[in-house]
Amino acid sequence: MKASAKVRQLEPVNGLKNLPHDFEAEKFFLGSIFVDNGVLDREVLTPEDFHLEIHRQIYKSMLELWCDGAGIDPVTLANWMEKSAVDLGGGRRIYIAELSEIVPTACNANCYARILREKPPLRRAKLLAASLDKAVNEGNPEKTCKSSKRSVSWQNLSRKMTDSSPLMSGCASLPLRLLRSLSLVISRPNPVSSG
Repeated sequence: MKASAKVRQLEPVNGLKNLPHDFEAEKFFLGSIFVDNGVLDREVLTPEDFHLEIHRQIYKSMLELWCDGAGIDPVTLANWMEKSAVDLGGGRRIYIAELSEIVPTACNANCYARILREKPPLRRAKLLAASLDKAVNEGNPEKTCKSSKRSVSWQNLSRKMTDSSPLMSGCASLPLRLLRSLSLVISRPNPVSSG
């Protein structure tokens, strides 16, 4: 089995399956950085924009290297990651080398970055919906809303829930019952009390 196949078997960051992601865009963006380290200056992302944990670790290490003034290639990156106590077992060192060869040019890095920036809000929306669905099934959505201390503003979220918004298009596969439950909780004047 190729090392890249082993890495693909890694679990995403959170436990829910089928969260919005684009592993190809993640890989191609990271590959673009190997081709042109200056991509890090032109395209601003965070590790949270990546769905796969190894991609988060690779990107975070690339940022640290770049901020330290070092060039980024498979050797310097793997060395930096090992010094930072990131596990490079299971073929991950080979995977890093493969990432460096995945794209011939960095000219599409901005496209990959745009794709990656679209995914985290959709993942958060699905996680919130799953949390609310669980609370509704348990008979207490307010309890989940209070205990979760979400950074999402309910009023802001409700304004974004139009049919044409990326948030709603990302929720198209959610059951209608769940979307109705979510809209009921959001439409309440103040579902999360401060006291």
